[in-house]
Amino acid sequence: MEVFRPLRWKLLIFSAPLPAAFPLNASSLGMAKSGEIASVGDGGGKIEERGNLLYRDRVKLLRRWSLRNGLVFEAFDESYHYYGEYHNVRIIIRAIVPVEEGHVAMFKGTYGYEKVLERLLPEREFRREILKVGVTTDALERTKEEILRNFELNALSYLQREDFVQKFAKREFGRIQKEIWIEERQKEVEEDDS
Repeated sequence: MEVFRPLRWKLLIFSAPLPAAFPLNASSLGMAKSGEIASVGDGGGKIEERGNLLYRDRVKLLRRWSLRNGLVFEAFDESYHYYGEYHNVRIIIRAIVPVEEGHVAMFKGTYGYEKVLERLLPEREFRREILKVGVTTDALERTKEEILRNFELNALSYLQREDFVQKFAKREFGRIQKEIWIEERQKEVEEDDS
């Protein structure tokens, strides 16, 4: 008689070409120098190391904001032609946020605290992708400016608050803690299957 066995979900990790300005964390890839990742992604563009992150050079910097709290946010244009005279407008907003242990000290003693700190410190990347599809060629530049203006009106006042870094660190702590928990459960499932 066959015993019913519940389905087990496994986290699938797959390889796909990276967008042109996709930041790569050298330490997470197990590589020490930026030149070593030249074959990662679609193979195009020069790789540049900035802090702990690596960037491709084929992306246009649209705007840079230096905020009161010391953070510098940059907007990059990763728009691409879709079909005919239609484009997909993709604006990537990012900043390197320095994180200190004091920002997340209230979580001391919680699940995986030390493991989370290894991934969280000394800096994390804030990244937002804004995508608008089906933009005609004649509206392309106007749409990019509208996206940037809306970001400035709606988000910058929050991002330049003095407590933004601590709030960001808390959110990242929770996200990383969840990642670690999932990884450990996945290992348990794999061990049970073997």
